[in-house]
Amino acid sequence: MSTRPFILLISAVLVFYTAARGSDNHIVKGATTEVAPVYQCVGEDPATIAGTARNITGTTAHNGIGLRPPSTMGTDEWEELDTRLNRVSIPPGDCYAVCLNPRQRCIEEDMPENSLSDHCMEAVERAPVWLRNDLINNLNRIGGEWAEFSRDMVADVILDAAELQVDEVAFTLAHVSPILLENVVLELDLFIENAETIYESDEYLDYVTIVEHGDFDEGDYWTTLEYDIRTEDDEVIRVEIDRDIYYWHVVHPRLSDEEPLYIDPATGRQRQPDVGKFWRNFLLNEPDDGYTSLRDQLEDCEVLWSNLVNNGTEENGAIGLITMWIRDVMEFTSRQERPIQPVRIYRMHIGRCGEHSDLTAAAGRAALIPTVCTSTFCTDHTWNEFWDGDRWVVWEPVNNYVDSAPYDNWNELPAVFDWRSDASVWTVTDRYTDHADFNVTIRDWNGRPVDGAKIMLASEYLHGGLMPCTWGYTDSDGRVSFTIGDNRTIYLRVESGLGNFPQQANSVTRVISNSQADREYNWSHQFDRRMPRISAREADDVADPTNHFQGSLAYEMLSETADGIIFTDAEFFMDVADARLDFFICDEENYRNYLNEENFEAYNIEELTESGEIGFVLPTDHSWYAVFSNANSLANYMEAEVATTFSVSSEFAVDERGPDAPSVYRLCRNYPNPFNSGTRIPFQLGRSGNTAVSIFDMAGRRLFTGSLGNLSAGSHVLTFDGSGLNSGVYIYEMRCNGFTDRNTMIIMK
Repeated sequence: MSTRPFILLISAVLVFYTAARGSDNHIVKGATTEVAPVYQCVGEDPATIAGTARNITGTTAHNGIGLRPPSTMGTDEWEELDTRLNRVSIPPGDCYAVCLNPRQRCIEEDMPENSLSDHCMEAVERAPVWLRNDLINNLNRIGGEWAEFSRDMVADVILDAAELQVDEVAFTLAHVSPILLENVVLELDLFIENAETIYESDEYLDYVTIVEHGDFDEGDYWTTLEYDIRTEDDEVIRVEIDRDIYYWHVVHPRLSDEEPLYIDPATGRQRQPDVGKFWRNFLLNEPDDGYTSLRDQLEDCEVLWSNLVNNGTEENGAIGLITMWIRDVMEFTSRQERPIQPVRIYRMHIGRCGEHSDLTAAAGRAALIPTVCTSTFCTDHTWNEFWDGDRWVVWEPVNNYVDSAPYDNWNELPAVFDWRSDASVWTVTDRYTDHADFNVTIRDWNGRPVDGAKIMLASEYLHGGLMPCTWGYTDSDGRVSFTIGDNRTIYLRVESGLGNFPQQANSVTRVISNSQADREYNWSHQFDRRMPRISAREADDVADPTNHFQGSLAYEMLSETADGIIFTDAEFFMDVADARLDFFICDEENYRNYLNEENFEAYNIEELTESGEIGFVLPTDHSWYAVFSNANSLANYMEAEVATTFSVSSEFAVDERGPDAPSVYRLCRNYPNPFNSGTRIPFQLGRSGNTAVSIFDMAGRRLFTGSLGNLSAGSHVLTFDGSGLNSGVYIYEMRCNGFTDRNTMIIMK
């Protein structure tokens, strides 16, 4: 029995979420309950029709006067002083700055705001490198009175996970709504069980194999799956799926509108194990009397599927066998109770399309098949898709549909969306009906694009009224695009940090009447408020530059991420575009002015996109800052990878210290950090003296003390060998001439 605190989560119905957190009052559970649409049309603002595709772009990058590049200095040789490599996620209004410090001859980093404890950061550093920013963002979003406690509980789970399963556990905790982690204490051992069951299933499912990639010790590791698939030519081939498909649509324990909980099959309520069950192991290994377990159903199955259309038999591999299993354990009918938890659905053995979709998604993922729930609210229907390594394939066992379904013949479809496991959605209308493109652009009073605006599309509901049909979030161009069905009227609502349109709660405006296939519709709205704006003035050239030091930056813009919420208690982070950041170089005084939102001057002012390199020579021997700024974003995060090299000219490489040499002492951050065995610790001495370094554990116990002897004044770098220490967080301390300072370092093995 777990010793972690456990609090029952009162199961709430799925509620559309507005900017006012819960101010909407209509209710829906996919197609599993009666739907109460309450949106009202309060006006009309028609979209325009474009003859050809139209590109809407943001601000053009501005290349200023700039500091002199190294190639113009006549210096052929530069000696490397320090390097940094960081993959960083920058919240809106924040920045990542690299300080090139000639006096200490080292690089210092000013990281985005991070309120996580050392314990949490130890857990973060155990996760794969590509996942760490997602985990940091999610943990930082946990608020409330018990925020620190909740974060540390999540960290405990990651630190307790077996090495082979850390990535699966960390991924799910990085993509579970922080609101749930903030408001309740879930049974977090469920995330361990979820990962363990995946690896146990791999042992007896013949058509699928877990594949591990990378090096755990280096932090660059991930997992995926290989499948045997029978082609239309009756040839069996092996296919490996992408990393994101595995984690989002096999590993993640949330399917659509339910929460990842232990559920009592007899009541559908949350209960602790062993009464409470989680669907993955329950469906595989705990059949009800008179029914076959999913594990036995799949015994000796050799292929994922055989590319047979609408064939729900064993001839179609695992897909056919699961189709047979669903049709055997479920009857298409309903009673007053319309459950959304797969454990309860299975125990009741009845349901309509909503229950069938939830149970099929759970069965597919339990069988290690990437499976999603697919919905069209306006026509009151939901089904599934599975990924075969090349494409999403329609799948609806209750109607024996595989790779073919006549949904467009039932009713005109305004939009179709797939559920992602964090309760975000993406629109897939083009897979199911003739369709048109619909582009939405949101701008502020000055015409600047508004990022992070939630756009909801709605249309007529099958049973009357208006119903949401899909959602999206604007990127840094203020733009989001949809595919919509033909012959439908489309309504729209905008919610953003600058306001809502229409302003009335639960209201929409009509933007398209009788949509036509193969058209492109464009619609825009301009709020009467202004976006945040921090701008720099191009600085004048420095008189008599010293040109002793240079900085080189290699960058890659990764992803722009919206912090969104569509359904109550289901906050998520969703990639909406490639990242772009404002960039400039300035001295320390102007950097402080920038942080204080005051007027400042800078060099090399430009907008960075994609990837590139920047090289510049420092005009003075004082500290200079290369700043990657997201200050002008309203809501979206930007992720980038930056490699920095700091060098000194060969003529100035000797650290000659005259009467003007600094008299300060300083202990810098070690790098790399975290590290596996060795790291470097830069420090500065104001004058010569006997110097010693000590290492402590987090309990304050001294583990090591070493004398460095009598060192001269100036900058030094200590190479530390931590191979004899276990993984964990440690404190390193430097002492010289009465000066003492401490920093922390993280060892990962």
